Amino acid sequence: MSNRHATFQRRLIWPPEPGIFALRLVRGAWRAPCRIIYNDDGRWQAEIDGELQEPDADPALAHMVSAIWHGGIKVDAATYQWMLAVKAHAALHDPDHPALHPRKPIDPRRLKPLTF
Repeated sequence: MSNRHATFQRRLIWPPEPGIFALRLVRGAWRAPCRIIYNDDGRWQAEIDGELQEPDADPALAHMVSAIWHGGIKVDAATYQWMLAVKAHAALHDPDHPALHPRKPIDPRRLKPLTF
């Protein structure tokens, strides 16, 4: 039997752990940078694409924590910062970039070619 996840992606089903992730909000869309946060006041909170969600003391009730934990992929800090930098660059130079529209499936026919 083969493992479905890489070693660094393995995790318990529940409870979640704080960390940084990338999550597709809809099928075929750009992965949004996300974080699961355990606040100092004992409440769980999700941050998706730079927006903080409603916190709760129960991680199952904190908006989007479960979705990130079960559907997101773990990423390192450098990848997370790169995702944020791509979004910031796109906001200034490419308003059609998929990073700015993580709830919209990517249409490969509309992508611009890479320029260096």
